[in-house]
Amino acid sequence: MDQFEQLWLYHLFLTYVVPMMTASNCAMFGSMLLIFMATLERLLRTFHSEKLAVLRKFLERCRPEVCFCCVGIAFAYKLCTYFELHYVENDNCTDWAQYEIKATALSMIPEYR
Repeated sequence: MDQFEQLWLYHLFLTYVVPMMTASNCAMFGSMLLIFMATLERLLRTFHSEKLAVLRKFLERCRPEVCFCCVGIAFAYKLCTYFELHYVENDNCTDWAQYEIKATALSMIPEYR
């Protein structure tokens, strides 16, 4: 959009940046949770305790459910990103300055509003 100075590409970018940022944050947090669970499962294999063996066997047996829960938790936790950014139109501006993305009150620290 900057290289070719196409305003319609800028509008397209501003339209899709909020949903894509939300999906990206969900994917990053979900992958971190999945790596953590895989590391935990691997760590539990090194200990020889009956109580930990039960947890290890549960994680091995219910791996798809645990993965689904990790992805669900990541989605629920990072969904607020969608509501932290807002695509606004400045009526008194033209061309490139007419549209922009602003942070909403949800993303602000209360003492800095």
